[in-house]
Amino acid sequence: MLQKKYRVLGVAIIITLGFVFIIGDQGLKPNVARLRPFVDFPNVTVPLESALPKATSYSFPSGHSFGSFASSMTIYLGLTQIAPQKRY
Repeated sequence: MLQKKYRVLGVAIIITLGFVFIIGDQGLKPNVARLRPFVDFPNVTVPLESALPKATSYSFPSGHSFGSFASSMTIYLGLTQIAPQKRY
């Protein structure tokens, strides 16, 4: 069970990831419209490539890196509010 003081931080991370999806996948990706590398360079092959599912969205911004950065910033800002005397 999470400590009560960290529950708000957990909810903030969930809300942040929702905003990341809305801003990144629904807003930025269609406007930037950068093709994925396997579409840009069709003659470059990867072993067992046919077994992998093809992604259907654009490649930039990366959802993984955008979500990781936003989550880590939420944690950092949240911890500085919970325990301001500590240095992170």
